Amino acid sequence: MFFFFIASVALALQRRVYSQKTILPVRVPPALAYVIGVLPLGIIVGLIVGDLSIDWSGITVLSLFFMALFIGLFNWLVFEAAKKLNVALFQTIFQIQAVTAAALGWIFLGEGLTGLQMIGGALLLIGAVFAAQSYKLENKTKFKNSAVFIAVIASMSLGAGVFAEKVALSHVSLGAYFIVGFALQSAAICIIAYKDLRKLDFKSIPHTEWIDAVKMGVLNATIGFFFIYALNTADNVALVSLVSTFQMPLIAVAAFFILKEKEVGWKLALAIITAFIGLILTSL
Repeated sequence: MFFFFIASVALALQRRVYSQKTILPVRVPPALAYVIGVLPLGIIVGLIVGDLSIDWSGITVLSLFFMALFIGLFNWLVFEAAKKLNVALFQTIFQIQAVTAAALGWIFLGEGLTGLQMIGGALLLIGAVFAAQSYKLENKTKFKNSAVFIAVIASMSLGAGVFAEKVALSHVSLGAYFIVGFALQSAAICIIAYKDLRKLDFKSIPHTEWIDAVKMGVLNATIGFFFIYALNTADNVALVSLVSTFQMPLIAVAAFFILKEKEVGWKLALAIITAFIGLILTSL
């Protein structure tokens, strides 16, 4: 998981920088990143892995559909949230994704967690709520508070998407998922951005936009490969999702030193500490 965490830090910083400087409509950069970054790498790695078998059934179709839907929504909303919220705040709220995935795994797959892990998950959720409340107290306008709502919906969408991925991986081989799964995610984000893509003059897009989109796509795909491999080999979707949240303190520290984002008040600091204690408990 070492490379997963490194790629997660790099993606969070790249997404934050790109979202603030792009001149394109907010739904377009994630679509470009998928089409020119995630999808090609998914096809290449899928062919290298081999074993492109798919056990087609109603469950397979439904799980792939909801996976594409929720992860497509996530990629759009997370880019919009990154544009409006500093990295530490967003990453603290983002822990809701792990709690969502764990709850769905418990309800629909009968997966269990230890008592300490359940307490850790609860602290992750409390930390996310503290973070959202700290932002609301400091920013009274509805426009700014809408960014917190977007971040919450993005996090829940990813949690639901991860759960759907786990179900799909029971019927789709790893190699086939990298090709079919990434293709469906690309299709979903392109459908979401369809109106903006139709109006876009691709020849007028600056080359820097293409470079940033490729960077974001490559990092997104890299994280996907490691996470999906772990999800495929693990028995518990909740545990994989909770362990992945260890990226939160790493990303917050990186944003502090690299992006110079130092607007961390005592309320947000309390939220980060609470969530970090939750991370430790979920690993026990």
